Amino acid sequence: MNVDRTVVALAGVVVVAVLSVVTIVSPLGPRDPLPAGLAVVRGDPDAGRATLAALGCSGCHVIAGVRVPGGQVGPSLSDLGSRRYVVGNLPNTPDNLVRFIVDPRGVRPDTLMPHLGVTEDDAWDMVAYLATLGGRP
Repeated sequence: MNVDRTVVALAGVVVVAVLSVVTIVSPLGPRDPLPAGLAVVRGDPDAGRATLAALGCSGCHVIAGVRVPGGQVGPSLSDLGSRRYVVGNLPNTPDNLVRFIVDPRGVRPDTLMPHLGVTEDDAWDMVAYLATLGGRP
């Protein structure tokens, strides 16, 4: 009977160790919580909406409040705040979004998103608008 208790105790230790590793490595683990939303401290949402429309961003993306036919090439941006990651594996933060908008291929060389010559100030406006959309943002 002592052998059985030892085997059970050892099995318990192994299970705890495996779960600890899975929790640390898993993208769903507690070290990687869902974003609390995009807390944007810069930018003008109204100017951002106008910039998104002027650049024709909704020709590739669905963007609530920006009406242009298309929106089937890139991902919808209307639920951007509910995503843990953007651009594949980039943590969903305003700073990362601005970096990507300004220099898409500098952040992800294989992206289909073209370089549109967006200034950093305009990118902050665009992210400020996206942060106003339903959900998170």
